Amino acid sequence: SATCNYGEYLKHKMSFTWNYLVANDLINDNNEEMMKFVEDGIVDLLLHEVGHTLGLRHNFKASSVFTIEELSNPTFTDIYGVTGSVMDYNPVNLSSKGEPQGSWYHTTLGVYDYWAIEYAYAVHDPDLYVSEEVMLEKIISRVSEQNLQYGTDEDARGSSVWGMDPTCNLYDLGDDPLEYSSLRIKLSNELWSDILNNFEVEGGQFQKIRRVFGQGWGEYRGAINVITKYIVCLLYT
Repeated sequence: SATCNYGEYLKHKMSFTWNYLVANDLINDNNEEMMKFVEDGIVDLLLHEVGHTLGLRHNFKASSVFTIEELSNPTFTDIYGVTGSVMDYNPVNLSSKGEPQGSWYHTTLGVYDYWAIEYAYAVHDPDLYVSEEVMLEKIISRVSEQNLQYGTDEDARGSSVWGMDPTCNLYDLGDDPLEYSSLRIKLSNELWSDILNNFEVEGGQFQKIRRVFGQGWGEYRGAINVITKYIVCLLYT
């Protein structure tokens, strides 16, 4: 199976989000706020990697089980998180300035995680099931439920536009990938809108501005890849 690079890419998503929040005065640029932001990101990453140690593969379709509206509702995300599984690659759940903001990270277990672990580790109780096979059949019978959608590395094909399912993507959120891609492009433009005033250091060089511009371009490129998947699917169906 493919290797896991979640941590490497998550730090770029965190940097993009932090710079966006600071540039738009949506968070205080102080140590306490930053530590909370980083700690929740680490929890998100640890849940993912512990899932691998328990035998779970990537589930890049899990992020398609919630709507953008649900993801923008902090009451909803406090309970359910931002995706159906810790085994997805999640961006930071960031809303545009002035819009409702849900939890930034997935810091709880998803519905799919409980279901997959139940199938793998549930202990057979002869008083409930005549055999282990019957028990497992009962668990697996839920496979068609909306919140248990599954697609792994072979389905997503990384960031390639040739993935067979345009709703199975790395670093997207919500049940409408096109809507989410449009949001990421909007966020990039908002990050760039006053980039010199927000990130230029008087008398300094321009490395910070270059990094911030690159972070925005990374969001643009990811959104374009998702949009292109739909075009490819139309051409080959």
